[in-house]
Formats: sequence, structure tokens, C-alpha cells
Amino acid sequence: LAPQESIEITLTAHLDDTITHKESLNILVHEGASISFPLVAKGTGTTLFCVENIANIDFGFQFTTNQCERRYLVQTRGRRAQTLQWHNKTKIETDERQRSEWVHQMKEHKLSGAGKKGEDGGKGGGGKKKGKKKAPPEPEPMTPVFSVEPEEVELKPGTACYFSIYGKSADVDRFKETLVCETKLAKEKNFKKSGGLVCDSQGSFIAPKLELSCEN
Repeated sequence: LAPQESIEITLTAHLDDTITHKESLNILVHEGASISFPLVAKGTGTTLFCVENIANIDFGFQFTTNQCERRYLVQTRGRRAQTLQWHNKTKIETDERQRSEWVHQMKEHKLSGAGKKGEDGGKGGGGKKKGKKKAPPEPEPMTPVFSVEPEEVELKPGTACYFSIYGKSADVDRFKETLVCETKLAKEKNFKKSGGLVCDSQGSFIAPKLELSCEN
């Protein structure tokens, strides 16, 4: 550099883990003292990588008699082993919502039954007994349309695994469900809800219809 001259330097960080990275940038000056700059960067997001975009998977039109499948290769580019676990977020939220509604209905059913008993007691038992109102049935767990296999797998640093996303429905309709991949590092006890993969799977399932050209 000439006297009083300046130059801009672009630094690019390639982080391979979601931790804080610390390094030093040393500039050697031939006719003076060397200069050292501390560099600090923290990785965010996920070290999982997939060549194809799996954020939104559309199976298009599928027959209700068949099971559709898509395969994707997921790689971990981190320096630590991690366990991947898939679950159907739509199913979990639907089951929780139906369960909560059923508990609320059961409370109202018990309260209405207690109120009727008090009214009947005040009448001296002279009236006709009315039939008991049936309690609301307990909701059945949702049958998911989309699923992932394998549901859980451990990936060593730099390794990859093929995941199959399946779709099958006996009902004619268009479905959309969210599949979530949670991750857990080797020393962690619980899976992290953030930092994994999220996949919105959808498809229209139709019934096959055959028409014969002649009766024979």
C-alpha cells in the first residue's frame, strides 16, 4: 500500500456447527509489526442439508388405492453427531384440540346432570323420569395421511440418510399436513423444536373410476 492508501477486505465465514466460533486474522507487515484481529461468529439454523427443497411437497393427484412415495437424501454437515426424529405436527395439534374440546364437553355434561338432579329433588319425585343424556364419546386419534420413514435415526458427522415420505388415504379429498424433523445432539436429553426441518406435504386423493365399453 502507498502512504495513506486504504483497501477493503471481505471476510467470509463458513460455519459447520451452531456454536460460537473464535479465530484470529493475522496480517503480516514486512516493514513493521504484525497486526492481529479477533474474529467471532455464531452459527444459527441447522446443519442439516438437502439438495432438493422439501419445504413444500405436492404429490398432485393420487388414487386412494395406492400409496405414494417421495425419497430425499438429508445430510448433516455439522461436526457433531445428532439424532433426527420426525413427527406429524398436524396430527398432534388435531388430537390435542379434539381432546381439549371433549374435556370441556364432559365438564358441561356433568354440570348439567348435577343441575337436573337438584331440580328433580325439589319436585318430590312426583314427575316422570327423563332419559339420561348420553356423555359425549371420547374422540378417536387422527389417522395421518402423510408419514416419514425412518421416523428416527442418528447421523454421524458428515453422513447422510434417505428418508421416504409416504402418502395414503382411503377418503377422497385434498389433504395438507405438516411434518417436522426435530434434532438432538449427542449430549442433549430433549429434542429441539427449532433448528430442524419443516415439510408441508399435500396431495389430492381420488377414487379410480372404470367404465366398461360393453357388457360382455
